[in-house]
Amino acid sequence: MTSVADLRMIKMWDLVWPMTIRYHISAPWGMSQITLSVDVPEFHDQPASSLLLGRELWDRSIASAMTRDVMLEIVETWTWRMGWGSFVAPQTNVRGGQIAPAAPRRDSGCLVLHTGHSDNYARRRLILPGIPRSWAHDGLLTDGARGALETMAQFMVMGMCGHLNGAPMIWLNHYPDVDKGDPTNPFGVAFRRVEFVRVCWHTDRAPDPSMAL
Repeated sequence: MTSVADLRMIKMWDLVWPMTIRYHISAPWGMSQITLSVDVPEFHDQPASSLLLGRELWDRSIASAMTRDVMLEIVETWTWRMGWGSFVAPQTNVRGGQIAPAAPRRDSGCLVLHTGHSDNYARRRLILPGIPRSWAHDGLLTDGARGALETMAQFMVMGMCGHLNGAPMIWLNHYPDVDKGDPTNPFGVAFRRVEFVRVCWHTDRAPDPSMAL
């Protein structure tokens, strides 16, 4: 069986306070989800503070790419060291920040979160539904839209990649069911650090409806 070390991943207990935040979003064409994972040492054993982080990250980053047609319905948070289950926080009238009609589902923004490795685990897409309709043309981002998403990605790296720049948290990709056999880690979750982020030109990648972790 391939071990966490073989996969060059980080065990849950080797991080201070790993969290995964899932945003349940309603767009004009249906529901979608966005998932972020971070290690936040200053929130160690502070679950109440942890639950506030998801909304803060939404307001300061993700919402800037989405129109007011997109609504944040639920913030779901896993604080992995606390064991089983997630905390669910319904939201009321929380919308994207762009005042413009939303693009159709086929035209969604996409960031690629890269860990710097060369295997199949190295890349994870972060799909951004409901970007402004004017940001896409013939399946591609416009120059202005690409610039806006690159600026958003740069701010996220500055605020979330503490292993690169001393920020107060570390941006992670999480991988469930890879650290098997540890009874203190019921989801078998392990992690890698996000080392860089790429903005995709193409928009024809519909958001993944999967509910899997």
